[in-house]
Amino acid sequence: MIGLLLWLAAAAAQPSFDCARARGAIEPAICASEELAALDREEARLYRLALAGAPTRQQSLVARQRRFLDERDECGGSYEPLGECVRNAYLGDIADLRRLSAAGRDRDGPSSGPLHFRCDGDYPDIYVTLFALSPRQAYVSVPSVNEGQPMVAGNAGALYVGRYATGWTYDPAARRVRIDARICLEATP
Repeated sequence: MIGLLLWLAAAAAQPSFDCARARGAIEPAICASEELAALDREEARLYRLALAGAPTRQQSLVARQRRFLDERDECGGSYEPLGECVRNAYLGDIADLRRLSAAGRDRDGPSSGPLHFRCDGDYPDIYVTLFALSPRQAYVSVPSVNEGQPMVAGNAGALYVGRYATGWTYDPAARRVRIDARICLEATP
């Protein structure tokens, strides 16, 4: 019984691909990180949901997925630390998959959302996707300007702060996103 539990725990920590066949710089890094392996599994799961939910868009989804994998693999030459670059690539792409497909209604994985926000002034609408990782994370997408920001829950746990732009915050209790001076409130359905 203990052997079965250990095997199940090891299998859960694996990414969506076979680590014995990992290639390049990126796949071994994913295999070595529980966080990256979890994000890889979530990406693969949502991609399968998107494919199943849009039979007429399968070719465009396959092409989109290939572009994502190419962009993720470019992290090997990034100025950013490899793990951060790969994590941010997954966060952004999972957020896009959720926003662009039926996967946004899914509640089974470690990601949820997106939540839709309307901003003051003429700033475009934004979307927040949440990730039940440790630490808790979020991704703010501004699709109309092809911009995004990974966020992490602060020490108190209630407020999410942008990893690179600390003027970007998400307060789930207030249902508000702040992007520097702009205030964005959750849109009512």
